[in-house]
Parts: sequence; C-alpha cells; structure tokens
Amino acid sequence: MLFRSDARGPRSTGWALAWRIALRARLRDPLGAEVALAHFLTPMAPDASDEPSMTAPAGVYTNLFCAHPPFQIDGNLGLTAAVAELLLDSRADHLAASTDLLVLPCPLPAWDSGEFSGLRARGGLTVDARWEALGTPRARIEVDVRSEEHTSELQSPMYLVCRLLLEKK
Repeated sequence: MLFRSDARGPRSTGWALAWRIALRARLRDPLGAEVALAHFLTPMAPDASDEPSMTAPAGVYTNLFCAHPPFQIDGNLGLTAAVAELLLDSRADHLAASTDLLVLPCPLPAWDSGEFSGLRARGGLTVDARWEALGTPRARIEVDVRSEEHTSELQSPMYLVCRLLLEKK
C-alpha cells in the first residue's frame, strides 16, 4: 500500500496527505512523514482557483485551513491526529492490564527540540513531554484512575518508553 501511495507522487488532497503522515508515523518513517507534512503545509497561491483539481498542488490557505477548494475539514482534523501519532503512541494490553507508551515514536528531523502537553493516551493517561537536541526527553504522565503523577527519564535521546501497570479494582 505504501508503494502505491508513493507511486502516485507527493501531490494529493489534504485528507490523503494527513493519512500519509499518520501512516508514516505508525511505520516509524520520519523522513516520509516530514515530506508529506511539508506538502500539506504548502501555502496556496493567492491566485489559486476555487475549483477542485488533482493537478494543482494542495496545501493550506493563509488561515491554515486545508485547501482542496473550497475547504476540507477532514484534512485539518486528520492532520491533528497525524501529528499526535508522530508525538505519542500508546498500546493497551488488556490481558496484562497495562499500557505501553512511546513518547516521540517518530520524531521529525526538523523537531530537534520541542514540547507538547495534554495529549491523551490509552489507559486514562495524559502526557506532557519536552525534549532538546542533546538532552534526555522528559515526560509527565497523569493517570486518571488513581490521580498519580509519574515522571520518567530514559538514556535514549531518541524517544521515551514507559510501561505502566494499572491495578484493576
């Protein structure tokens, strides 16, 4: 499926570009995600037509609305989800009553430092994270179930991995 997507070329509609970014995030392909994100965020020309076209480049209007004329909300909502996939991956293991959490699973090369707050993860978790180019990523994890906060650090500068065991009551 990825080969077909690449064979079509980088131009596409907003929702399809958002889908590609999310797919690349899940496949841990930061370079592919960064290329698709750059195409998504390409500014529309001021004289662009209001008629939908597969030959004209898609992009965004000056207000950052997804431009597949006249407007495509699923592109904007899809991009929000795709960026969340780039920043956080959580998998619930219901048999072990645990959640595997991966912070920055697919960091884009341009994101050598940054932060996010309030991303929700499976298992009733809220995650805040900060990273710097040469530093160890730090995350603050709030667990809704027991209202405990956990701060974790890892030696890896690439991403932060946590395995949280939540007791069932």
